[in-house]
Amino acid sequence: MKGSIFHKMQTSTCWIVCLVLLGVYLFAALRPGVWLRDAFLYRQADGSFSGKDAYAAYTLQLSGTESEAEAAFTLDGETRHYRIEAKDSAEVKLYQDGALIFAGSALGDPGDAILWREDDGDLADEVKVIVNGEYQKDDLWPSCGWLYNVAVGGRRETRGSVAFLLPMGALAPSRCCSGISATGWRYPAASRPTGTTRCSGWAASPTSLAFLCWRP
Repeated sequence: MKGSIFHKMQTSTCWIVCLVLLGVYLFAALRPGVWLRDAFLYRQADGSFSGKDAYAAYTLQLSGTESEAEAAFTLDGETRHYRIEAKDSAEVKLYQDGALIFAGSALGDPGDAILWREDDGDLADEVKVIVNGEYQKDDLWPSCGWLYNVAVGGRRETRGSVAFLLPMGALAPSRCCSGISATGWRYPAASRPTGTTRCSGWAASPTSLAFLCWRP
């Protein structure tokens, strides 16, 4: 009788833990934001975006319209101001602290476009090689393409995916509750805990205060 009550309590506790973990995952995974390399910048209540990685903390504030957007990007307390002018995808200009840093066109879908310079036809952003996996501070600032896609293209992402819950949903309950199933934990005869009374139902271990059950 006691074993049956304890088993029900353990099962209920297991499911409560699983549901709490599910809620925490959904809260973190489905909050909108945007990826910046390995850092995910969550959207805040005031409309700004903030996040951090192993290298720095980042904050992004957007204003304006799709044709003329303003972006203030802060990296560890240092702020740079950007203006993105985009009358159409064929005429895009980006300014950093008043200085023109890009003029060209945007090719591709909004939010996932590639910027091409009008002067030489090359990409707006150089491909940088990271030595030993360590970024320099200059490498941490946002690229022209990233700013355009976020400020003008409206790129918004989530950190996780609901699809990830499908295998998790199938495995989590069985893994979490396998130790408190009808058969309980099963121990080989040679490795059964000492000090535990052998029984056909449930028994308590004085040393671990855990209830164990095994098949004869």
